[in-house]
Amino acid sequence: MIPEKIELNRDKSSETEKLVSDTIKTENKVTCDKYDNSAFRLKDDLKDRKFRVILMSSLIFAFAVTISLIVSIFVNKPIIDGAVSSTSKVCSDIGLDLITRGGSAMDAVIGATLCETVVNPHSTSLGGSGFLIYHDKNEKTLSYDFNIMAPKNLNDQVLTQDGAILGNHSLSIGVPGMLLGFIEAQLDYGYLTWEEILKPIIKLARFGYNVTKSQEQIMQFVNYDSIICPHLKSMLFDENKEPFPAGTLRKRETYANFLEAFSKNPKKSFFTDEFAKALSKTSQNIGAMFTYSDFELYKVIKKNAIKSNYFDVTIYGCHPPCSSALVILAMKILSLYKDFNKKSLGEKLVIILKILRSTLSNTNKFDLKILEDKFAETAKESIDIVNFDWTNYKNDSTVASHVSAFDMYGGVASISTTLNSPFGAGVMTSLYGIILNDQLKQFDPPSFNNTDNKIESLKRPFSSLSPIYIYSENKACGQQISLGAYNIASNYGSNIISAVVQILQHLIYVNSTLRKTVADSLVFLVSKNRTLFINYEDLDDTTLAEIAKVFPNTAKLETPTTSINSVIYRNEKMIAYSDKRSFGEASVSSTFEKYQDLNVNNK
Repeated sequence: MIPEKIELNRDKSSETEKLVSDTIKTENKVTCDKYDNSAFRLKDDLKDRKFRVILMSSLIFAFAVTISLIVSIFVNKPIIDGAVSSTSKVCSDIGLDLITRGGSAMDAVIGATLCETVVNPHSTSLGGSGFLIYHDKNEKTLSYDFNIMAPKNLNDQVLTQDGAILGNHSLSIGVPGMLLGFIEAQLDYGYLTWEEILKPIIKLARFGYNVTKSQEQIMQFVNYDSIICPHLKSMLFDENKEPFPAGTLRKRETYANFLEAFSKNPKKSFFTDEFAKALSKTSQNIGAMFTYSDFELYKVIKKNAIKSNYFDVTIYGCHPPCSSALVILAMKILSLYKDFNKKSLGEKLVIILKILRSTLSNTNKFDLKILEDKFAETAKESIDIVNFDWTNYKNDSTVASHVSAFDMYGGVASISTTLNSPFGAGVMTSLYGIILNDQLKQFDPPSFNNTDNKIESLKRPFSSLSPIYIYSENKACGQQISLGAYNIASNYGSNIISAVVQILQHLIYVNSTLRKTVADSLVFLVSKNRTLFINYEDLDDTTLAEIAKVFPNTAKLETPTTSINSVIYRNEKMIAYSDKRSFGEASVSSTFEKYQDLNVNNK
């Protein structure tokens, strides 16, 4: 467990206070001796005056330092350090600033994610959903599920055989739970007021932010006509229907007004009343299925996090329909290959991909029996190392956001959020400027034999989001990791799970550094043309040849698809890393280490 900062500061304060006190006594003694000992007499009055000025300045400074340290101890407000990793520098900075103002890791991830709703509206919004893990200073780890919910008045014929939504995008909008999730999570573990959290975000939305490189990249996949609402089109495209390039100053004053109104009434009643009214009015106007009453039926699901041991570490995750359980299952199967570490990189990657395929075949088996050792053993025996079965192998279109944060009170947070497709359903409410999801597409079509993810009234769909928290007592001073993956391109959703598993096997199995691990190649299977894609370019020819024996259709991705954000505490150091493939940058306090060499600044 990370030692509490308050205790550290008390110890350091006492030592510093004693040192300063001893210094004052020593300086006072020298001052007295100066006039009694002729060796210290100054012959020049001017030099004597300068000496007195220097001495008095030193005494005043020492006294001020002592007083500030004493005040820090008695008012119990230590100097607080922390780390935040998000998709953009400005959001990481906002999250870290909330910690330095006395906030918790919960305040930080909520603040950074809300910042992302402003600067990266293609990936997350309060009209979307997500999952959150929080590990508190008392060693309790909770899972928050605020995934979208199918409307009560659901047309169960909404999905066609191939999974497409009948009619326009508005039919794909589910009941969003992110705002209520934030309200309840912050009530549990937030230290700051909502006004304090939202102040910098309101300022950003009202007075302007720069279009990010991440949004510029995603606009390659966004068609002008796919955006339904005119005011959302004007936010994204210029008068020539061209996307605004990175660096363009944009404002979201309507959204700023909403955040300001919420900051003054941050209660569940705001979600079920004002928020519900605004969104249901939009729903009625565009022909969506959800209504005002759906918001009264919506509940945030809060439980103790699922967990499983893997060698000398404990992996924590969110409950299904989050994919954390699938990540844990894949890691358990991996541990059954006793000679895994002796194999070549190509052989390792093939095994991991086979495991992931086996794991994904269990998608939406919400029974936590998949975490049992016997289930992993059975799954391993069914894996065919030579052949690959593409049956029911589905890639969803999840574009997402992930934020990790540590505070020095011992709090750790890992949160993943999404709209599903870029800009969700292409709908933004005119009253509040909230972009709505198209997450009903995450249910499986009738052609799939997966009844667990069949669309039903008031049900929540499977999600590839996989926020993870890891703790190891056996590592020096207790290793802790908060991480998650997110897509920065469409139609690669299942790769979130693949990326998390590959990163974890490096961090835990190989004990690799965070910087090297995240920068390494990631390999993904894409069912659309049954091709294995490689997300980076540093695999050698021998490794590629070994992979090609099993996956003959192999290609390098021209555009990166999936990225990792993480914070790790190891060997009394806290390291934050935001994947350069998404142009992100982490923020850490000056006493900790930041890998700037692999990050691209995206203000």
